[in-house]
Amino acid sequence: MKKLFMALYEIKSNPKLFFGCIPPMTSLRAWIDGYIDARREMDVDFEETYRLGGFQEFVAERYNNLSVTRSWDSYIRFFSASDEEAFNTFYRLLDEFLAQQNQQP
Repeated sequence: MKKLFMALYEIKSNPKLFFGCIPPMTSLRAWIDGYIDARREMDVDFEETYRLGGFQEFVAERYNNLSVTRSWDSYIRFFSASDEEAFNTFYRLLDEFLAQQNQQP
């Protein structure tokens, strides 16, 4: 399992440890983007960040391709009634995406 997904699943198991609460999608997205940028800057395991490649399209498809200009976190946020629901939806979609890609989380 790659470090990005290890970290994401640690966040899933205890989001309050990392964020103090169930994080809004914007915070989780900012964390993921920051992690990827830091790995890129350090030139460490950069190829692992490409494993999220296609996640945007996957999420858009799940929401019937409503708009190609919306980001995956915007889709999830828009169709969720609360931060907790959006958080759980993100991980459900991530699990589905990884299964479709034949990847282990």
